[in-house]
Amino acid sequence: MLTNADCTLYLCRPDGSYRRLAVGKVYWEGTRGTALNKTGGAAVDSVLVHLPIDADLPEKTSGKDYLLKGLCTFEVSPESPIRDLVKQGDAYTITSIAKWDGGSAYLQYWEVRAK
Repeated sequence: MLTNADCTLYLCRPDGSYRRLAVGKVYWEGTRGTALNKTGGAAVDSVLVHLPIDADLPEKTSGKDYLLKGLCTFEVSPESPIRDLVKQGDAYTITSIAKWDGGSAYLQYWEVRAK
């Protein structure tokens, strides 16, 4: 797998707490864009990330999961809630998680999409 970045995922547990997962050597592809409509423009930035198959990811997103480029050391706690991290503006909301485990071990990976 080609790699060009590191990333950090914040995965929401069923009890509402967050698990931080820092993953090195991922493939990060970001797309920047703007959608124009009658009232102006809105950002439609998106991210596609390929992670190694051995990353400990869930099979699907909870809708409250976040993705950041680079290795982040922010710890979510009652004193430092996840909204503090999201307000910084570098967090993307994960929209889908897919496991691609066919073929040889070299070709297997996780695909994460976020907006």
